[in-house]
Amino acid sequence: MAVFLSILSGVLLSVMIAMNSELSSSMGVYYSVALIHLIGLVIIIAIMKVKKLSMKFQKNIPLIWYSGGAVGILTTVFQNVTVSTLGVSKTLALALFGQSVISIVIEHYGLFETPKKRIRKKQFIGIGLILSGITVMFLY
Repeated sequence: MAVFLSILSGVLLSVMIAMNSELSSSMGVYYSVALIHLIGLVIIIAIMKVKKLSMKFQKNIPLIWYSGGAVGILTTVFQNVTVSTLGVSKTLALALFGQSVISIVIEHYGLFETPKKRIRKKQFIGIGLILSGITVMFLY
């Protein structure tokens, strides 16, 4: 199930980035990012109402864990800016490269309280294949 949901997440991400880019072209980067996240907020509040869930801020959670929304906003801004130049596929390919590299670093050092995992040679092979694919996409 996790593999399927990961693939579905990638599909939805591609669709979302294409839609967000068009909205950004129509109304500007910052207004579109604000609207995109406002719509997301309204939808999640509606889902929480239907499921009868309430928002609870816990004092024992480090403040930094709440900053993921800021990272999401920056990601949306960067994607809206780059899709108009690079297109969806190149933007996502470069994003995948960045995600893969930083994920390996995060796991290796156990950053953000993740379990430590040693870097293995096959991960370098994977990164090399991603870079090869990106190179082909830019050359042809």
